Amino acid sequence: MDQIKEWTLALCACAAAASLAETLLPPGNVRKSVYFVISLMMTACLLTPISSFKTELPEIEVPETAAAADWMAGVTEKEFAERVGRLITDELKKRDITVKSVTVFTDISSDGSIVIDMARIKLDDDSENRLDEVEYIVEKKFGITADVIV
Repeated sequence: MDQIKEWTLALCACAAAASLAETLLPPGNVRKSVYFVISLMMTACLLTPISSFKTELPEIEVPETAAAADWMAGVTEKEFAERVGRLITDELKKRDITVKSVTVFTDISSDGSIVIDMARIKLDDDSENRLDEVEYIVEKKFGITADVIV
């Protein structure tokens, strides 16, 4: 509560100094410059309490990391491709794009991890005019090169 009183007192003092300076200034370019300085002073005085906020944030455990590890545990290359295909299909359905099929082409890297080469997405005839949009969505959202066909 004392901090609020001090802040209010500082604002009042700043406003009093600004009004005194305004009455003593001659008209002209000098007055404009002083108005600018006064406005900077008032802004700084108004923002002073923000600088006293604590900057230490508590550590937050991200649950997605654990979920991602569980999601990948014991997954075969074929299962992985099917899951990624379902994710792509679900994302496109959210955007009212009808998908006939999604084939995700994968490979195993030298360190044994599964690598996605590309995804072939076959759309319904109604979505024929959205080929470029689908390519963009899959590239942007999943980072996968998409070959989109009707």
